[in-house]
Amino acid sequence: MPIPLGILAAAGFRPTAGGSYELIETITVGSGGAASVTFSNLNTYSATYQHLQVRAVALFDITNSSLVGRLNADGGNNYAYHRINGNGSSVFSGGATTKSNMVFHYNQDNTSTNEPGVAVIDLLDPYETGKFKTTRSLAGTSSGSSKNQINLWSSLWQSTNAVSSFSLSVATSYDGWQAGNFRQGSRFSIYGIRSS
Repeated sequence: MPIPLGILAAAGFRPTAGGSYELIETITVGSGGAASVTFSNLNTYSATYQHLQVRAVALFDITNSSLVGRLNADGGNNYAYHRINGNGSSVFSGGATTKSNMVFHYNQDNTSTNEPGVAVIDLLDPYETGKFKTTRSLAGTSSGSSKNQINLWSSLWQSTNAVSSFSLSVATSYDGWQAGNFRQGSRFSIYGIRSS
């Protein structure tokens, strides 16, 4: 029996062998950057996939910034999060409710670096209409001695609607939206995960 790896394993999810993760779309930011990226028409995959996963490799053009997200373009205070962060010597934790976006958090400090922040974001049961939507993200960055961090976040969207779009942007606070831009070369891929 294969051993399930990754953060989905904690939920008891065991992917099938071989092509469990199927690429749906990749967005690569071009010249001039982009204020946000959006994966649209995700509801067309509701009969095919149980979960979705976004893999991000991104550079920001502002310091002390975070990767944030919204589902179905909902900018209301309908989100909550929990977090734990570590930098090799200290551990930080926290949480909040009534936020206007999900948080996946790079905390990238140096906009001149060529070292991108990375994140893997699992969107669990995005098409189930009997419960709120949750994400789990594992992210990290190396951009300055005080900002070398690994971040584990969970976020909640308090809606039972099926997910049709997933937008990402850069913020200077956990409750912000589009405060900066993704720089050229940032790449975002979304995968569908079939049920076992």
